Amino acid sequence: VKFGMHRQGPLMDHKDFPVPPGSTAAVDKIFAASATRGKGELWVQRWPDEEDRHLRQETDAFARRVLPSLRTAKAAELTMRCPYDQQL
Repeated sequence: VKFGMHRQGPLMDHKDFPVPPGSTAAVDKIFAASATRGKGELWVQRWPDEEDRHLRQETDAFARRVLPSLRTAKAAELTMRCPYDQQL
């Protein structure tokens, strides 16, 4: 079974992925992840390689609601994440 979430991952802000001035304030208003992630988890300096705890919790909760017999405690066999294009 494959689950995905859109606009819930972290955003990068560093020299290779610069965020235009004023964009961080706009993110707080329009970006879905700003409502579900803590401030310390929304902006990152490096792209994380490990499984995203927040995304795992959210997709597990979705699976329990939609497919209650699915065993979500098992480790994911594959985790993929896409960096956003920063066009805010």
